[in-house]
Amino acid sequence: MSEPTEMELVVGVDGGVRCIYDESLDLRALGKLQITRASHVEPDQDGNWWADMGPVGGPVLGPFGTRGEALQAERGWLVGSETSRGDRVVKWQRPKRACQRNRSGSPPLG
Repeated sequence: MSEPTEMELVVGVDGGVRCIYDESLDLRALGKLQITRASHVEPDQDGNWWADMGPVGGPVLGPFGTRGEALQAERGWLVGSETSRGDRVVKWQRPKRACQRNRSGSPPLG
């Protein structure tokens, strides 16, 4: 599985930042973290996969034939429900190559 190259950060009007957690960006740089479970993706006794969005007040999605399909639906639902009025969505992209340093040894600005 390839690493994500883009991550959406939702900045609320209160200054809080929300996102779907992954390790593309070290979120500790933004301040104190509060990480909470958004869903439970589990199989049933027949081998169907379900995404229970109950922890964030959402529906149960499914059934899906594969875990990957359930995870994709989970992410789609979270992205679609993540913003509310006044929030701003900021997209962070992983740099394509290592940061080059200037003569002073500091990373280039901009």
